Amino acid sequence: MAGGIPCGQVAEHNGGSGALLLATLDYTASPDFALAPCGSPNQRGSGTGWTLLPAGVGSRAMVWHAARVRLVSSDRASVDLEISAYEFPERQARGPQDWDANWLVVRGEIVLADGTGWSFREPCLTTWDAERLGAWLEKAAAGEIAPSLEDDEDGLVLVFLEPNLGFSVESRTAGMIRLRVHLSLESLPPWLRNAEDRPDHHAYCVLLDMLAADLASSADRWLRETKRYPPR
Repeated sequence: MAGGIPCGQVAEHNGGSGALLLATLDYTASPDFALAPCGSPNQRGSGTGWTLLPAGVGSRAMVWHAARVRLVSSDRASVDLEISAYEFPERQARGPQDWDANWLVVRGEIVLADGTGWSFREPCLTTWDAERLGAWLEKAAAGEIAPSLEDDEDGLVLVFLEPNLGFSVESRTAGMIRLRVHLSLESLPPWLRNAEDRPDHHAYCVLLDMLAADLASSADRWLRETKRYPPR
């Protein structure tokens, strides 16, 4: 397999303290960007029905701001997650829990320690999921999430309705935390997505070694950034 760490296998990591870097993509600076419809309406998981244009271009353009957090491990592996838009920006909520009004388009960029990288773009989190993720990261940083095995027998792996993403703690020592970012379906490396032996949901993960204090900072930033996409 060309890189990657299946859950349960521990690789050697470079020495030194872990580091978590945050890179926020903020379109509040000029110029703003807007989502404008193009072609047929977007269908979940296939194609695109919207395009990015400078704000003011196109009479039906709707301005949204991206929320982006980048997590970098001490061995230079990284996971970059960005919420770029509601999946259906023009939809008005129809009831107290309208799923279609609350799906978010997530772009992920993953780089392994050996430099191998890939990306995905899927509507795989809801507004409620984004809030849950921020709260879970806060608890993980505070030591309130116990380390778990990859099989999630005790329900310690954070999972969502769409299985593309998941999160769990593998270990924690002296202010350091080893975080698993679980990837499934379209979020898998390209060489695994259509393989006959494609990993089961949440069986493949990227390990990130980082300072617990930095993870806490990341959780706070994520919660503040995702307020741009409140439940509708």
